[in-house]
Amino acid sequence: MDEEDDRQYNESQQSYAEEEDADGMTDEDARYEEDADMDDYRSEFQDSRANGRGYGEQSTAGLLRSTPGGLKRSREGREPGLNSSIMQSISRPETSYFESIAKDLCSRMPQPLLNEADDLILNTEITIEKLFNEGIGATEDDDLLEETLTTVSGELVKMWEDYQNKIAVYDSEEYTAGVGPGARASDFEKANFLAGLALKIQHPGKISKSFDRKVVPLPQVLLEWMHEYHNPYPSSLDVVRNNLPSPSNHRSFWDTAFSCLIRGKVAAVKHLLEHAGWSTARNETENSLSQFGQVGFSGPALANVEKVVGSATQVLSQCPAVHGDWNTKSSDWTLFRLRVSQALEELRNFAEGSSRDRMGSLYEPEGFGTSSIAGTYSKNAKKAESKVPWHIYQNLITLYNLIMGDSNAIIENAQDWCEATVGLLVWWDEGKDDRRLALGRSQSNYRVASRESDAVSYRRKLRRAFQLATADTTDFKVNSADMVEVGLVSLFEGNIEAVVGFLKGWSGPLSSAVAEIASLGGWLPPAEEKNLINMGSFDQDEMDVLGYNSSPPREDGVKDKALIAYARLLAKRGPMKASTSLGQSIAREGWEIAIAVLGRLDSTDRQEEMIGLFLNGFKLDSSRTVDKLWRLLHDLDLDRHAERIAEVSRCSLSFLSIIDHD
Repeated sequence: MDEEDDRQYNESQQSYAEEEDADGMTDEDARYEEDADMDDYRSEFQDSRANGRGYGEQSTAGLLRSTPGGLKRSREGREPGLNSSIMQSISRPETSYFESIAKDLCSRMPQPLLNEADDLILNTEITIEKLFNEGIGATEDDDLLEETLTTVSGELVKMWEDYQNKIAVYDSEEYTAGVGPGARASDFEKANFLAGLALKIQHPGKISKSFDRKVVPLPQVLLEWMHEYHNPYPSSLDVVRNNLPSPSNHRSFWDTAFSCLIRGKVAAVKHLLEHAGWSTARNETENSLSQFGQVGFSGPALANVEKVVGSATQVLSQCPAVHGDWNTKSSDWTLFRLRVSQALEELRNFAEGSSRDRMGSLYEPEGFGTSSIAGTYSKNAKKAESKVPWHIYQNLITLYNLIMGDSNAIIENAQDWCEATVGLLVWWDEGKDDRRLALGRSQSNYRVASRESDAVSYRRKLRRAFQLATADTTDFKVNSADMVEVGLVSLFEGNIEAVVGFLKGWSGPLSSAVAEIASLGGWLPPAEEKNLINMGSFDQDEMDVLGYNSSPPREDGVKDKALIAYARLLAKRGPMKASTSLGQSIAREGWEIAIAVLGRLDSTDRQEEMIGLFLNGFKLDSSRTVDKLWRLLHDLDLDRHAERIAEVSRCSLSFLSIIDHD
């Protein structure tokens, strides 16, 4: 690097260093309502896309235990340690256009059926139990909780993916290039699409090969997810790579290279360029009688193409992603972008040569110090004098702009808003924009922003990336009538309440599991009291005069809504049998799981109320059922209900024994 690049690199390094520093429960029982770019280069793409460029072993008894004392203490008196930082990652500073849309769509969703198989229901419950048996204890260890949340999330994601693969019905006639499962997809497939990504974003796991066990960065998480769940043209790279007489002769050669690059396939793009076969490349020159000929290149033209493409592949080989590093906020990525900037400058100097010094940059906007006629003449003159075939030159500039993080180039070459959002999260270099904006902020506010964790910073960038990809200046639009798309938007924007709301309408097991993990992990906002007035300073007489109840009703939180809805479904489910991952056989009745789920409600008052309503319609038809129910209530610390069951059972069973004796 020259002195100027050294200076830029040192400045960027200093800035990054600062960043481091039962039927008894009816619907009426629930009291809730249903619910930029681098400064030293100019992008080729000055126009927006809208301007026309289309391109652990668990015992069976453990299944029944819920809400241990340590967990209750955690909910009621815990200091904000882990949760306070995570909550920053989901705070939405401004109201989104999609919040009201998501709320309206969720309110229209009917109650789902409990169609999932016994093994999924029981194994999901066993896995959730690990949160309480392993992640919560008397020490209130945040690190232990986070580790358990990550482990449990990974197990659930794998379990749900395996189940989806087992029940999937493939329709060869159905093809969609849209976002999310197709129109004929099952509710479980839709729920799995959203729930799995939500857990991966919030609890991504560790990099096993890393010495210090670093967390998998969000760009890597979303690239892997997009490869698995949003890959409308999975064979495009193979088609181009196997094209005859050469890959570069394929009409979609460059489009495929750009798409693969946006999707993080850096090594594949490098290999494609290295084996492009330029001697038989597709020639896209405007004049078929140009010096470069009609088909392929030869002589000096071929040598020049191989020279500039070789430089590009050399740059790609230096990308940290080639070695599996997708932490795009690291100093290695900063240095890489500077190398790309230098390579771009070298390409321009080589291709344009003396004409660049004589006529200025090709990419000055027309009308900037010259007439449009003169600008067009200058551009045509440079085309004629270029040492590199013009379309090769233009496409290489696009490639460099993509890997330098030019937002216009990313949006121009993305296939839809989802791919554009992920592409911007991965490649967009917003660092200089942030530092420029920081000049208008107070120094203290900037220091706070620069010290935010990578996880928080990535989630903030994800929101900004979505907003940029779907801005009015682009032609990417979200289908606001599609619940899956709006649910994905809600996840990108950090609206976890809406995410759980959509899941609640698709799958009881998945919605309740995500709600419980989100609540314990601190990324699901708690419920708020309906009464927004602080009545703590008023005595009872004053409150009576004002007409306020001393205990204003508290609306069920998002988590409690999901758990209550799921418990209602379980209460109607009969006996269930399954095998665990360890081969252990388990058998439970739906009402057992329903009470266990209700025992994990955040509100202890609501917990007692809902279980009481359940018990009012419960039939005590055998001593075995009574014994099982009593133990379960006792494990939940619901002694009052347990004694009530014991008293009622003594009378009813005694009466039954008299009838049987007679």
